Amino acid sequence: MGIFAGHTAITVSNLEKSLEFYIGLLGLKLSNDFGGGFIDASLTTGISGSEQKFVLLATDDGLESIELFEFRGCEQKKPSEFANHVDFFSSHVAFMTDDIERTYNRLVAAEVKIDVPLMEVQGWKFAYVYDPDGYLVELVAK
Repeated sequence: MGIFAGHTAITVSNLEKSLEFYIGLLGLKLSNDFGGGFIDASLTTGISGSEQKFVLLATDDGLESIELFEFRGCEQKKPSEFANHVDFFSSHVAFMTDDIERTYNRLVAAEVKIDVPLMEVQGWKFAYVYDPDGYLVELVAK
């Protein structure tokens, strides 16, 4: 018995806009759209009348890596507009890429907000960018 990588789940304010970022710009693939529409979320949120829509995205190797949730009928909260490395709440999702320069340049061309520009430290190439909701996304050269 072992433990294996699963996925990271985040709540987004606009699922379609987030799909443009994660699929359109980063190149992830839609793995499951769980019916495609909003469903009752009152058991999850504890708020009667709330709804949720969510998708699961996979990397090129087929591994499901991120699940995006959009809620309506309840307030979506986040401590600040953009996550910062020093914020206690601020975790990030990381994706490895075999062409970090091309991926990074595509994000720059799309005017994605950059936190840490593409750099190399001790043999590691990486960059941090923000998704449409201000979550940190790390790109790491494979």
